[in-house]
Amino acid sequence: MVTKNFEKISDEKKEQIITKGIEIFSKFSFVEARTDLITHEAGISKGLLFYYFGNKKNFYLYLFKHTVDLLTQDLEYEGIYDNFYEIIFYMMDMKYNLITKYPDETKFLNMVSKETHKEVSKDIRNILSIYHKKSKEKSSKIILSAVKKLKLRQDIDTQKIIESLSLYIDAIVMKYLHLYQDKPMELFDNFHEFKKDVKEYLDLMIYGIVIE
Repeated sequence: MVTKNFEKISDEKKEQIITKGIEIFSKFSFVEARTDLITHEAGISKGLLFYYFGNKKNFYLYLFKHTVDLLTQDLEYEGIYDNFYEIIFYMMDMKYNLITKYPDETKFLNMVSKETHKEVSKDIRNILSIYHKKSKEKSSKIILSAVKKLKLRQDIDTQKIIESLSLYIDAIVMKYLHLYQDKPMELFDNFHEFKKDVKEYLDLMIYGIVIE
């Protein structure tokens, strides 16, 4: 856990320590990121790092939680569009904007998702579970706003439609994350093609593939 000693230092110093820590862990695994490198880049001594966080693991997990909070913020819809796809792509654009605003945090999250060291793996799974739940809850609200723009059959269960769309969109995203797993930021260089692909897949789901 983070001690109160870290909370007492200036915001500028906290930001420097957090930024440099994320920068290092976005390039190196938990084991590979040496404590002396972290403290050197952050401009503090090892003693201070342990004074603030107790140990390297606590610092790593603190940065991970901080990153999760950053990358799930602002995922809210303000009701400004009247079209299903405009709302869906608005949601994707918000996520895209967060990821491009926080490139090191995004790379760090990607590194964390591949981390297997037993000292942190269980904590990572727990935090990722919270992250996915938080992200899903916010995304579901936006998808509901989009679904309301469709002319659904009277016998359709709206909640099942939301869940189906969420699973469908997640599957498409996972496809692209796999394609760009070694260079995740390149996905956003091809974001237009990604959205085009999403629309084609969603068209198949919404409008069907058979002629009655």
